[in-house]
Amino acid sequence: MKKKKRFEKWEKRRVKGKKNFVIYSGVLGWGVTIGVLNFIVGEMLDYRFLGEWMFRFIFKLVCFMLGGILVGSTVWRINERDYNKHQYKKTHSKKSVSIT
Repeated sequence: MKKKKRFEKWEKRRVKGKKNFVIYSGVLGWGVTIGVLNFIVGEMLDYRFLGEWMFRFIFKLVCFMLGGILVGSTVWRINERDYNKHQYKKTHSKKSVSIT
């Protein structure tokens, strides 16, 4: 049942296209979130908030957004591979034939 829901959800997301998925799930969902968290935790552990904090923040944010492109693209490929396998099995499964 979990696979069925996963693929139904993926069908809705994949219609919007890979570019949309990579931007929203990879760049914004992963890259921005992890970049901001990394910056905040890093600054808290360093116990400093010096004048160049804005530069470090923007630099880290851009790096993680670029990483988000990689993450989003990878997740897209994995989901497409799994979805296509599921669709293939669904269409090529042996149907029981009753002989009467």
